[in-house]
Amino acid sequence: MKGYFRKRGSKWSFSIDIGRDPGTGKRKQTTVSGFKTRKEAEKACAEMIAQIENNQYIELSQNTFGTFLIDFMETRSKQMMKESTFYYQKNIKGCG
Repeated sequence: MKGYFRKRGSKWSFSIDIGRDPGTGKRKQTTVSGFKTRKEAEKACAEMIAQIENNQYIELSQNTFGTFLIDFMETRSKQMMKESTFYYQKNIKGCG
């Protein structure tokens, strides 16, 4: 596995494949940028590749805090309070 390096303005970035989407079978890529030198980008790329190969890489979620909050309320808060309180809090926070 290797990365693709490029310079954008004065900063370097790299892109690598991080696997395939289990649902669609399409390849997934990630791009990391903001490195001052190509050597810094190459070092970070090598570290990420090692994490991927050792099954230690954790893909960052694209979900927003609002999505997280709704999920938390549905899975945790709902179990800890009366149904009427849950629906009141969910609606007052603009989640309903």
